[in-house]
Amino acid sequence: ERELDFEDTYRGECAAYELDKLLGLGMVPATVERVISGERGAVVLWIDNAITEGQRREQSLNPPDAEAWSHQIFKMRLFDNLIYNTDRNLGNSLITADWHLRLIDHTRSFRKNASLRSPDQLVRFSRSLLDAMAALDEPVLRDRLGRYISVWQIKALLERRDRLIALAKQRAAERGEVVYYP
Repeated sequence: ERELDFEDTYRGECAAYELDKLLGLGMVPATVERVISGERGAVVLWIDNAITEGQRREQSLNPPDAEAWSHQIFKMRLFDNLIYNTDRNLGNSLITADWHLRLIDHTRSFRKNASLRSPDQLVRFSRSLLDAMAALDEPVLRDRLGRYISVWQIKALLERRDRLIALAKQRAAERGEVVYYP
């Protein structure tokens, strides 16, 4: 199946890192744009002693703090919906030795589609992440992400942001304050 406006580019890696910094998420490894041997691309900080989510499942490893782990998973899902990541899989969610989630491979993100990718997976929300998302505005995003993604991708990101905030409020109205965590 072919996707409309499909792009697989290193620029998504750089944009994801810049957005992660704006949001204070701390889940996307440091990423910079570089030219190496005449090829422009992204250089991403290597995460030592990490395993993939797939390896964690194969080895039946459980996090020492199930609630903290759950909060990280919900933040990942929120971030992936915000950037419209179409390629999150068991191989590009890394787990550090101290059980911190690190998100890699954002080359297929930042679509021009303003809809949410998987809103059914969004049942709990980090208040701090929602607050940081609410503070985003187009001038700041153009300044920090504009060299990596288009103005149309930024506008779609902001529309998805608005939908995510509205969804969080809807879930809270349906289920109570339990949908929020710090």
